[in-house]
Amino acid sequence: MDINVSDREFRLYQGKPDVLYQNMMMCRDKSWLAVYKNRLSRKEMLCACLHDLLPGLLEDAQGRYLSMELSDWASHDLYEYRFFEGSFEEKMAFMQRLLAEGEPVFVGTVHPLLPFSARYNPNLDQEAYQKPNHIFVILGEEAGRYVYFDTSSYKSAAFEPYPGNPELGWIQKETVDAVLQKLFQLGYVVWHEENRAHLETYAQRLLADFVQAYEQKSPEKSYLVSEGDGQPGMEGFWFRGRKAIADLQRHLMREDLDLSAASWEFDFIDQGDLLNWKVTDLATRRKLMAMWLAEANRTEEAQLWTEAAGLWNRLSTFLLYRREKGKYGSHPRYGRILEEILAQEDKIYAFLKNFA
Repeated sequence: MDINVSDREFRLYQGKPDVLYQNMMMCRDKSWLAVYKNRLSRKEMLCACLHDLLPGLLEDAQGRYLSMELSDWASHDLYEYRFFEGSFEEKMAFMQRLLAEGEPVFVGTVHPLLPFSARYNPNLDQEAYQKPNHIFVILGEEAGRYVYFDTSSYKSAAFEPYPGNPELGWIQKETVDAVLQKLFQLGYVVWHEENRAHLETYAQRLLADFVQAYEQKSPEKSYLVSEGDGQPGMEGFWFRGRKAIADLQRHLMREDLDLSAASWEFDFIDQGDLLNWKVTDLATRRKLMAMWLAEANRTEEAQLWTEAAGLWNRLSTFLLYRREKGKYGSHPRYGRILEEILAQEDKIYAFLKNFA
């Protein structure tokens, strides 16, 4: 294998759970951090892990709740994801070229078709999937197997650790190739090293964007939410900032709200689980920004974001509590927690506006 992974840490940093990895929620972002963390300094890694801070909410044309939607793109231009288009054979050839160059391959496919997935279902109706719902990383080949990194591999009893590094898995190539023949999105990273010198300005741009868009009341964008079975797509409107928080509060107070309904995005997760995931993501983004501000000696501002992270975590905890009780409907406590969140986010907005 062309990549030496035996002495690398993926989920760890200096032998302990990596706080940056723990605070990245999206599988692509977590995977990128895990496989590329040795290319950047710790300070650069923190900058590159920062994400858009504005909450986002997707509603239909009648103002009904669809889902919480967050921006997950990075605008620091240090790297970009690209996708290789072509036949299965062409993709496999390009993947071999990347691996020979020591580059990891970001593989998008259907998670429940992968044997190391906790949701493994070999009888899954793959025709229902038009796009990937999970990304894992192939790092190389050894003894007829792929050596890979997956953010959820420890959740499966079928996970087999790579002998050289238990943070990685390995699996027979033909097993994975059979899945990829059904659905295979091949992604790779292109680096723009010249932008490394400007990486720290990314945090400032995120804070400036928060100030600029926080009080915006019009939709950020509109698009067709879903298509299929010959039916036209449903029109959705995406709001960011204070309106998204206020609308989430209104939706969670509605008596007819049912978070046990299937998500329109993923058939293996319900609306409550998806909302909890996105709420947790908002909390972790605030925690990472607080870490960056603390390192920049902006202590008062860091504390504001830390307190906001705690409030979003409180909402996540209550969502989990309601799920365990089997009660996914409205509850007055949602309103009270989100009232505190609104007050805290307003405080941050006022601080940043004055700071600027």
